[in-house]
Amino acid sequence: MSYFFKNNRTLKKANSYLIYVNISDNCIYDISDIIIEYNTTTNKVTIICDDLPEDIKSRMLKYFKGDINQFIVYIEENLETFLSGKEPEVKLESHSLTFDKCVLEDKITSLLDNYVYPTQNVNINILQYELSKKNIYFFSAKKIYLQVNCKKCKESCEIKDLKTCKCGTLLKCNFIPTLDAEKLGSLFFENCTFCHLNPSNFQFNCANCFSNYQSNKIGLNTKFQMSCWKCNTFLTFCIKKTTFLEKKNNDI
Repeated sequence: MSYFFKNNRTLKKANSYLIYVNISDNCIYDISDIIIEYNTTTNKVTIICDDLPEDIKSRMLKYFKGDINQFIVYIEENLETFLSGKEPEVKLESHSLTFDKCVLEDKITSLLDNYVYPTQNVNINILQYELSKKNIYFFSAKKIYLQVNCKKCKESCEIKDLKTCKCGTLLKCNFIPTLDAEKLGSLFFENCTFCHLNPSNFQFNCANCFSNYQSNKIGLNTKFQMSCWKCNTFLTFCIKKTTFLEKKNNDI
């Protein structure tokens, strides 16, 4: 995980990382090292610096929204403002303050409080799943990554929606997600057939405080676990199995 902080001096300490904030040579304040201690288990941060008053540390910590990388960048960009005893002018459109709105595919992110889970229910071409979970209320997949076989050349490749096969055939997959305890949604293919589900991102919320999250890419039989960033409830899930049931819609 230390590669996340490649621009900062970083030390490993048990379940924590000690990340040194980069202080500009032109900084007008004479201050010793500022260290951010980031606990990877609880996703909590602590600021270590004997030269910083507690009120300035508390002011800085208000801007930690769960994403340690964004937090470090924001602190460094606004360090002199914090050291002056003031707070930065917060602009909602600023990239540095969109931690909970930025959905990244390679790590856990926080979704909006009013995030709308998919409720479509198309009862054909169903992708069923077996899920074990704890302290999770809603669970769904907005987009998934699939391994498919080209009908023309039989080549296998990963696809999310569109992809050109090595043989030049355009492969298409339309995934319609739903909120269901037994199915992730429905799949419709063109020029290819289903092989298996690859590691994908999943949306879920805390059963205690209903905070919404998106996971990093999780594959089958991989146990995901984290502590809720708001109430610290332990959240875990594991997708044990998926089954694709391709059938005709006899109701139409």
